[in-house]
Amino acid sequence: MRPPIPQGQQQQQSPHQFLIQTLEASGRAIASSTSF
Repeated sequence: MRPPIPQGQQQQQSPHQFLIQTLEASGRAIASSTSF
């Protein structure tokens, strides 16, 4: 669990967007760790 975002930068973020960001982040990590 990540700490809550400060009110100033709080954006309305749907779980769908959060999922996409998580997938992109893990995808980048996998791509960088498996660069041949």
